Amino acid sequence: EKKRSGAYKASLQNKFSISLDSSSNTVTLNGVNVQPEDTAVYYCARETQQHKPSAELNKNPSEF
Repeated sequence: EKKRSGAYKASLQNKFSISLDSSSNTVTLNGVNVQPEDTAVYYCARETQQHKPSAELNKNPSEF
């Protein structure tokens, strides 16, 4: 399954796309009509995963 996701700078929306293949845990950055002036270091980043701690994790050790 391939999904497209991501936030792009407006000037790059027609130049790059991001594909996510969740079956292989792969993210691919694709360039279209890439020119020498597009040479750069591109980084892949993801949002931090958040979880709600259980009640036990919030108790003082004396309450166990």
